[in-house]
Order: sequence, then structure tokens, then C-alpha cells
Amino acid sequence: MELQNGSRSKWDKKQFEQVQLILSNEGEKTPAFYHISKTYEILRIGSECNIILKRSSGNNDLIYMVPIEDYYEKLTEAHYQTGHVGRDRMLYYMKKKWRIPRIACEIFISLCETCNLKKSVAKKGVVVKPIISHGFNARGQVDLIDFQSCPDGEYKWLMNYQDHATKFLHLRPIKS
Repeated sequence: MELQNGSRSKWDKKQFEQVQLILSNEGEKTPAFYHISKTYEILRIGSECNIILKRSSGNNDLIYMVPIEDYYEKLTEAHYQTGHVGRDRMLYYMKKKWRIPRIACEIFISLCETCNLKKSVAKKGVVVKPIISHGFNARGQVDLIDFQSCPDGEYKWLMNYQDHATKFLHLRPIKS
């Protein structure tokens, strides 16, 4: 069997069934069987047969091969399981379960409305509109700092006045 364009991971349903047939045909050992059996094996669970990547030891994760027609279901599951966090975490999640190309994941995320809404929110800076002052002491900001829990003698408050034009600070202790 010749896989399209030498691709070993992008199969449609027809190619997927051909690989299943070749791997399950135990009587006849064709060159295609030896070529495919180096990389893949069949996992039978009940009556269901799945193609998985051949594992070097029994402790390795089972990585299922997925036909192109099933990409959407698997990508949707991975995307919701990871909570719309983005491409990298989704790829990390999928790498342990399925063989799906990175480009399919990128296309899927680019079409997700929730993810696109997260990206399109404009980030606001600390200062939206600058305050314009026309000279010293024309405009400023006053803050009161509460020191009632640890007073300095009679002084329980600290007044902080900052001039907007010069950024000069006036600090004054206040009794009440």
C-alpha cells in the first residue's frame, strides 16, 4: 500500500481501513505489512480495532492514529479539556493521545470564536488620558494614609499631595 505523498500521519478513512486490513492480515506477509508494522500496531478493545503508534515499552502512552474525518471531534475535545488556553497547551494535551498535525490544531484555534474574542480585547494602559496642567499648584492629587494602628505621637494620618505639572510631593502629618 502506498500512503499519499509519503505521509504516515494524515490518513482518510479509506487509507485508515487499508492499514487496519494490512495489519490484521496475519497469514500473508507483504512488503507493505513489514513497512507499516515497523511503525504501527493494532489495539483491539472488544470488537473495536484501533491503530496506535508502536510503543518501545509497555509503560509508554497509547497514541492513537486518527483519520482526517475525525480530526474535528478530537480537536474539539482537546480544546474544551484545556479550557481555550491556546495552541501550545492544546498540542501538549493531544501529543499524549492522538497523532494530529499541528497545522490542523492551528486552523481549529483560529476559527474558535471564544479564543478570538479573548485576543480582540484591547488592553488599556494605566493612564487612558493624560491630565494637562498649566503650571505649578494649578492641579494636583491628594492621598491620605491611615496610621491609626501605629500613630507617631498625636499624628495618626499622613497627607500626600502631588503636583501634576512638576510631580513634586508635599508630605504633611495630620492629627485628625
